[in-house]
Amino acid sequence: IAAVHASARSPDMLHVLSALPPSTGPATIVATGRRVPPAEAAFVNAAFSMAQDFDDIIWIGHTCHSAVFAALAVAEAEGKTSQDLIAAVVLAIEIAGRIGGSTFFGPLNGQMWTFIHLVAAAAATAHLLGLDAERSTHALAIALAQPPIALQPAFFQPTSKFLAAAVPAQIGVQAAYFARAGMTGATDILEDPKGFWKWFAFRPLPGVLSDLGTWWAMQTLAIKTYPACNYFQTACTAIERACATRWPEDPDAVERVTIHTTKLGFEAMGFAHEYAGGAPPLLTALGVGFDLALTAAVMLHARRLTGAECEDAWLRDHAEPLRRWWQRIEVIHDPALTMRVFDTPWRIEAGRNALRGLGPRELWQLASDYRTHYGSTLASPRELVDWIRAGIERVRHGAPEA
Repeated sequence: IAAVHASARSPDMLHVLSALPPSTGPATIVATGRRVPPAEAAFVNAAFSMAQDFDDIIWIGHTCHSAVFAALAVAEAEGKTSQDLIAAVVLAIEIAGRIGGSTFFGPLNGQMWTFIHLVAAAAATAHLLGLDAERSTHALAIALAQPPIALQPAFFQPTSKFLAAAVPAQIGVQAAYFARAGMTGATDILEDPKGFWKWFAFRPLPGVLSDLGTWWAMQTLAIKTYPACNYFQTACTAIERACATRWPEDPDAVERVTIHTTKLGFEAMGFAHEYAGGAPPLLTALGVGFDLALTAAVMLHARRLTGAECEDAWLRDHAEPLRRWWQRIEVIHDPALTMRVFDTPWRIEAGRNALRGLGPRELWQLASDYRTHYGSTLASPRELVDWIRAGIERVRHGAPEA
């Protein structure tokens, strides 16, 4: 919430906010104090939150834009207690995180799983409205009736990315109110042959929806330390630690920087380059957020990475040294790190069951699907030796404990 309040300094977001039609209601827009209906408050607060890029990550999805701000808006509007609010947030994170996990093998990933905000907002609102199991089921089904699909051209360069959580959060809040009024939804919306999983999962993992109250998705929650892609956080921390006693004076003091990352981080960077609009680097806030080499360049030049270094004016003023830093930085995919991505679901029974169901045929089909939808390969010939080496190392020493 503090991050959303800080975002009031963003002229771009304030300009967008001023374009909304005037309205009044019982819920508060955190950045301005304006009072509006709860669905509108959830929408605006989620957009401000998304703009900051200091969001959360759980296994797997960025749930809190909607889980927190839908719950906050409805709790305020309905006069609920702080205990009610906390319970709604936890419930929303658990349900939305599992829906995201069920589509882990699918055409979308990370912040582009915008549909989890439908579920988070609907679940939080249903709880705060006191809906019973049947009405809550319909709230979730109504929210998923027409799920938004995030498109990469709208996500990797323009500021329309800010709406990725806002639009579905608003729909989710409204869905629960509709359910309270008697509207019904398709309760088999997930598994129907023409339903949700048909479009959002190459191979759905329904097992991760189980064990509510036994394992907690929320226990995997972390908040970003840096305003950049979640997959880049470890690299940023490593740079700070490596340079803790002595920062290089300028790019000429460094021969090269090599950063190893997961397949997820490597692919995110590839998408950023695709939408750079010319030769990279893309010197915008979204470029800093999705090009790991540029993220590192900003940190090495500024000796920190905060919202101030993501402002367009700052990036323009420091363009020349940033390009020089960027040219010295190489980012490579490390299969050993990608293997660790799968260690998290492997530690829970639902995740193990989901991964055990993947035989050679399913893996081959997944590789084909990723090639078709992403234009990329899960394992390139260049990486084959590294995959074999990582596999041998894993057999010898097993999965890491931490």
